[in-house]
Amino acid sequence: MRAFLVLLLIALPALAEPIGYDGARHLLSRTGFGVTEPEVRALSGLTRAEAVERILGEARRESVQPPPAFMSVPAIAYESVRALSVEERLAWQRGNLEQGMQLREWWLREMLETPSPFTERMTLFWHNHFATGAQKVRIAHLLYRQNVLLR
Repeated sequence: MRAFLVLLLIALPALAEPIGYDGARHLLSRTGFGVTEPEVRALSGLTRAEAVERILGEARRESVQPPPAFMSVPAIAYESVRALSVEERLAWQRGNLEQGMQLREWWLREMLETPSPFTERMTLFWHNHFATGAQKVRIAHLLYRQNVLLR
């Protein structure tokens, strides 16, 4: 407990200092996917605490992009795929692969166009933490719902 208080007393004055150009660039590169000059300049005059508050305050819970088109069609339960004929199962697999590609395209577009790169960076962090992907999950509907949950 004593060590925590000492660290807190040391860190508090640093939070009140201006973050500066290099600090703003570093913070933005760690919380997003790319840094633009106007973004760095906008944060560089703030204190460290204000810069962090701004990034956290701009975080969103919903995506900017509308859901992929396949989300309007109910998913087939994976267990029921076994009951399909060989031709139907192959068609289902092709459709599912296509849906996975649409999902990737949707999320990449979201990462590029979002006004909250921090949200997408954290969504990607948790997605990688739980080690899920199209090859393991195999149903794009479930991966989309996980993405929404993580966001």
